[in-house]
Amino acid sequence: MKNKPERMTKIKCKDGEWKIAWQRRNSKTDQYDKLELTSKDMAREELDKTMQKMGSHIEEICELPQVSLGKPIVLGIAVSYDDNHENAYMVITASIDMTNNNSPWIINTPVKSVHPGKDMPESYCMTAECYKDLLALEDEALKYIHGERAQQKLDFEKTTDEIFGLAKVAFTTETEDGKTSTVTLTAEDAKKLAKLNNDLDKKANGTVAA
Repeated sequence: MKNKPERMTKIKCKDGEWKIAWQRRNSKTDQYDKLELTSKDMAREELDKTMQKMGSHIEEICELPQVSLGKPIVLGIAVSYDDNHENAYMVITASIDMTNNNSPWIINTPVKSVHPGKDMPESYCMTAECYKDLLALEDEALKYIHGERAQQKLDFEKTTDEIFGLAKVAFTTETEDGKTSTVTLTAEDAKKLAKLNNDLDKKANGTVAA
């Protein structure tokens, strides 16, 4: 978990618009930069399936009684990480149709962690199956971010705004005094910045001439 180059922090879809937040490890600071993507590009079927599969864990997480409930529709997943990047905490937001009500029940599950904290029983953690499904969802979300959409696979070397739909990318960095700074770039500028950072990394490692 600590050495992941990228990790998902939030995903939701409404009216065909995907919003995904993730973090990318910064090799210079050994910290994670925060990024967000909003796109109406149609997702692969696997992304929607893995997201909805998380709904199968709601009954167990919320300790719901064995009653007849409508099938949960997962609206979003939020994941946070501890300061040491060694534990993850998840909340599922879902909609459940009710038998005798004309509006659905919108539910946020209790927080479930991957590993137990201090003086915390393992029963407070997500199950192994839930964690497995969360990782599968994260994998599909990152594929969507990197251009794998429904019936297409985008080429980062040849595309700019198409990679992110018509979205803008927000980079959030933290200074040594703890203050944060956010800059929003177009996909074209984000690509140029990524290339510049890559060139600087190569120069710092001595792989290109000064």
